[in-house]
Amino acid sequence: MILIPQKWSCLPVAFARALDISFSEFIERVGHDGSEQVYKDLKFRRGFHVQECIDIAERMGVTCVPIEHHYASTPTGLETYLIGTLEEQSQRFSRYLDETPRGVLQGVRLNSKQQTIGHACAWVGDRVYDSNTSGNWQKTKSSPYKFQDRLLNSFCVNTLWRLRW
Repeated sequence: MILIPQKWSCLPVAFARALDISFSEFIERVGHDGSEQVYKDLKFRRGFHVQECIDIAERMGVTCVPIEHHYASTPTGLETYLIGTLEEQSQRFSRYLDETPRGVLQGVRLNSKQQTIGHACAWVGDRVYDSNTSGNWQKTKSSPYKFQDRLLNSFCVNTLWRLRW
């Protein structure tokens, strides 16, 4: 089992940091390292699903509450109704960030080919801990940045997983 972060392991890196445990301990708790090639396209790995991370947190006595950044209602999946304005939704999300000492931010980022890929970062205190900012997946203690600087780091947030002990 690979016990150091890889390019497919931003989600467990983020959850481990937010839960204040080591990456290797988190991987041992999950029971796999995400490296298995399960898809026809061999450039993709098994990776991790957020539900696996939530299960680890729950077993540690930590609840994960999803807070969406922007949200809408839809009766059919084709037509949407935005609840409030985007500004109101952003203010609401900021309020949750202010009230959340530890969590995980999940969304997408741009890769080197300017394609969007799933990404996750830890939220600790008032900073984003992004394993991608160092450009080195072996380094999990990347320089933290403020939430408002996320777009400078090509990170678009969809969900805050608010951790509650």
